[in-house]
Amino acid sequence: VCEFVNSRLRMGVSSMEAKGSISRIRKCIRHLLTFGDQIDGESWEFVAEDLRLRSTFLFCDFNRFIAASPEDQKQPLTELANKLFHCMEE
Repeated sequence: VCEFVNSRLRMGVSSMEAKGSISRIRKCIRHLLTFGDQIDGESWEFVAEDLRLRSTFLFCDFNRFIAASPEDQKQPLTELANKLFHCMEE
């Protein structure tokens, strides 16, 4: 996912706001990938709350990133965002 976002950054997203969104998306995805090592029975409530909060910011950041992307990149990025949020819901 990070590689896909990085490649899209190099493909012409010039808005500073979109670049900030991309940076936050990268950081959030890296953080989410480390969750697997941190989850145990007692911490699940805190992890679930953190996921809900992060998903709100991720949604806003993906929305900005997709809006600032070239037209031919919007559909693949939308599909990527949908897959990510679908996985987070499970």
